[in-house]
Amino acid sequence: MRRFITRLRDKITGVIAGFDRIVFRGSLLPLCHADGMKDFLKRRGVLMKDFEPFAKSITDMLRAAADNTGAKLHEKVELIKSPTISKEMVARNFLLDRPIPKGPICVLSAVEPCWTWEVHRSRARETPQKFQPKPGKCLHYYHYFLDRRFGFMHVRIQTWFPFQVRVCMNGRDWLGKRLDEHRLRYRRADNCFQWVASPHRAQELMDDMLRLPWPSILDELMVAANPVLETLMDQVGQRFYWTTWQSEWATDVMFKDTESLDACYPAFLRYAMTNFKSPDVMRFLGRKLVGQYRGEVTTDFKLRVEGTRIKHAAKGNSIKMYNKQGNVLRIEQTTTDPNEFKVVRRAQGDPKSERRPRPLRKGVVDIKRLAAVGQASNSRYLDGLAAVVVETPLQSIVDPLTSPAEIGGRRVRGLRPWAGPDVALMDAVSRGEFVINGFRSRDLLPLLFPGLSNEPKERRRASGKLTRLLRLLRAHGLIERVAGSYRYLVTTRGRTAIAAILAARNASLSKLEQCA
Repeated sequence: MRRFITRLRDKITGVIAGFDRIVFRGSLLPLCHADGMKDFLKRRGVLMKDFEPFAKSITDMLRAAADNTGAKLHEKVELIKSPTISKEMVARNFLLDRPIPKGPICVLSAVEPCWTWEVHRSRARETPQKFQPKPGKCLHYYHYFLDRRFGFMHVRIQTWFPFQVRVCMNGRDWLGKRLDEHRLRYRRADNCFQWVASPHRAQELMDDMLRLPWPSILDELMVAANPVLETLMDQVGQRFYWTTWQSEWATDVMFKDTESLDACYPAFLRYAMTNFKSPDVMRFLGRKLVGQYRGEVTTDFKLRVEGTRIKHAAKGNSIKMYNKQGNVLRIEQTTTDPNEFKVVRRAQGDPKSERRPRPLRKGVVDIKRLAAVGQASNSRYLDGLAAVVVETPLQSIVDPLTSPAEIGGRRVRGLRPWAGPDVALMDAVSRGEFVINGFRSRDLLPLLFPGLSNEPKERRRASGKLTRLLRLLRAHGLIERVAGSYRYLVTTRGRTAIAAILAARNASLSKLEQCA
């Protein structure tokens, strides 16, 4: 990200990175597996044949508490009958009709899918009854608040076993509250900060969100929505276990004005669409594209109300870029499957185990690591875009490369950046899978010589030709050898030059004619 900011420092006023939308999920773990359910009913003195009336009694208590809260705020809890109706917009309309500085706004309800338990017994009645999970539907309550710390948010409560809870909030609302507390001036539109008097101080306040005691805070918000859940925790004998069900980590680059961003953004979009291939997307998301990978890597482009958006996705996780509110370039990494990312940690439950790369956990205990993964993804994406931001004329980049150069006292020819094997070579060495660990000669052989046979003489001839081509790139400063190894890395100059040449080759003639 530093390269990107350095290149555009005259157009940028600051950068703010932090959670945008984040959804936590709370579960009573004993109620999430069959043995725990059986043990819970046994301790409550409930037979399995009486499970449904027992469950209905808890559901009735939850509904009564929600109806009572709703009646205090408005005449009754409003049932949302269609999934196409935005519950958030309904809540915001309530807030417009009855403005409040803080506290509960409204209670909405909706019948939505969930997973739950059913008591199962074989038809032959030879096996004992047991719990089996099943998909189903039940009533859910949405409690909307204006919280003193997190601003506009809601708590969603499932009214049937296992009574899962979701808490949804926006990190930008959190930052707005903190900026107000510290009397820092800012300009905000929707969930974007277009300008902040002190971006550095704002980032420090944003980072405070990662240090909050999340389990106790989420318990407090949940019980404030429906106190019956505290009674349920006492009956189970455990607190809710909180995970990050979905998170959006957004890096907002604030430009001086709309004109400054508009001058760059079309080039960013074009470059992302034509140059970011599957290996690049996987690299942004902290993974390598290997033969064993069984997911789908996609890129799509969409015009939205808030701006033009490009999205790259792999296995439920994604990274997006769009222009928001005129002068904000947002890079946003969305995580729904943290296990796809690796972090260095000890094995869970074994503090003496070796620290090594392991899957990122969903629990809020790993929220700092989740933030670090999100920021690393966004930084890699911005670094990828840094090659686009070249204000130097293309001629001044290409001309030195077309002249002869020297390496080890030997003269080599100039590059031919518009045709022939030189272009294929530059395209190969700049592939996304080689950015982190570099490449070896044998990695390039199948790319530059497809269909190469295993005959030793033919392979020696191809290897010799490739060695001469790599020496050519080294002489012109586009790649460098990693000390003590047979690997090569593309240099900073090489990334800029190769990206500029490939972008020029992929430019549409019709676009150039329109500009002319």
